[in-house]
Amino acid sequence: MFNKITFNDWPLLLGWRNHPTVRNSSINTDLIDEETHKKYITNLIERADRTQYILKCNGNPVGYIREDITKDGNELSYLINPDEHGKGYGTLMMREFLKSKHGKFFLHIKKDNIASIKMAQKNGFKKIKIIDNVYKLELYKMTDLEIINKVEQVRKGNNVNWMDLVR
Repeated sequence: MFNKITFNDWPLLLGWRNHPTVRNSSINTDLIDEETHKKYITNLIERADRTQYILKCNGNPVGYIREDITKDGNELSYLINPDEHGKGYGTLMMREFLKSKHGKFFLHIKKDNIASIKMAQKNGFKKIKIIDNVYKLELYKMTDLEIINKVEQVRKGNNVNWMDLVR
């Protein structure tokens, strides 16, 4: 279950973010101080182009995911509670978050963060480029109408191919 982040979540999120294994996997490896983090959470809550959710499983917070709406698509960022690494929560969180969404999504993941790269690929993301040891991965999720139109195009082509075979 996803819960929108509130200001009261700042201690939990700061603890996760500053954990050594999380910092090592993050693009920004700096230690974040309390005041900077509180300002970040306040800004996050006020922004219309950014949303962030905590994933809870059986009532326990296991990770968070952030969505930034940009002109190039929706950039996603996430992390899993360090105590819950290796349990499949990243794959679950990404799949559930994207379930009812459509459009272009992208991620930036450090080249040596193999677990995150595998999680992204399990959810359909494809590597498109690498800059400074950071992969950009993309996913395009079609709307139901786009899927129907695509199937219709394929079927039209198949009908022509069948008629050619009959001739």
